[in-house]
Amino acid sequence: MVDVGSGSCSIAQLPGDEGIVIFDAGYWRGKRCIQALDALIGNKKIALIVLSHSDADHIGDAASILANYKVETILRTGVKRNSKTWRDFDQAVRKAERTGTKVYDASQSSLPGLEFSFGEASITIIYGKQRWDGEHLSSSEARNAVSIVAKLEYAGRAVLFPGDAVGRKPGAANDSCSYSEKEMVLNNAVLSLDADILLAPHHGSDSSSSSCFIKAVSPEYVIFQSGHRYGHPSLSAKKRYTQHGVPISHIFRTDFKDAEDSPYDWEDSRYEACKDLPGDDDIGITITNKGEPLVEYRTPERDNCSL
Repeated sequence: MVDVGSGSCSIAQLPGDEGIVIFDAGYWRGKRCIQALDALIGNKKIALIVLSHSDADHIGDAASILANYKVETILRTGVKRNSKTWRDFDQAVRKAERTGTKVYDASQSSLPGLEFSFGEASITIIYGKQRWDGEHLSSSEARNAVSIVAKLEYAGRAVLFPGDAVGRKPGAANDSCSYSEKEMVLNNAVLSLDADILLAPHHGSDSSSSSCFIKAVSPEYVIFQSGHRYGHPSLSAKKRYTQHGVPISHIFRTDFKDAEDSPYDWEDSRYEACKDLPGDDDIGITITNKGEPLVEYRTPERDNCSL
């Protein structure tokens, strides 16, 4: 889980010689996602890129990755944007497709239920749409709600990547359950959400991580990919996880220790003068072939809080 600041990028090294999978491609103002990929890839192939949705904090380095590396398969929602980041990304995807990359686009085919096998590892697509067709949402939340949700499984363990899935009206009752998270929960018997490790939806915003969703996933570990800029993760989202039994020692965040006083300081006062710089809070997940999970901070602790 690469600390890209206020965005999302995760890079998975598959077992054996199966290559690399990328889940989202980072924040548009930085190059942390492709820099982390450059450091990891060596002679490995990129087997799959899953771009959960079209927002620039999830596709920031996608065009650069596609320009520099051969990618076997791409998944995307197909939702169009008017930003330069999205236009560059869209052009790069089209060029990659012309040169042999397989592209799955939610505007052209149904994504939920797709399965990809990589030796002893597999990835299942749980959710993803071309457009939001449920209860009214703002345009930004409607883009979030169609996020592609993917589950990576290996050695009896699972990691869930939910993009910016939406599950609550901000400020709603604690048991509120709505929108795309509700749809996934209702389909849980067909496409199981159960996972040991969860990337909290939408960076830990209060509009996500509904109680019904948390219960269906039943995670042992939770990771917030966040940065101070938008006030993520919210204290309310963190509390819903602890109320469902996730210990604070199993909750990680990519803006950790930039202003907090101790490993257990979760006051979420946001420290308005603190500018959380990316790159100091990468989080690593290791799953052994015996199914033993390890979640830890990977980068040296630095205090990036500056006025």
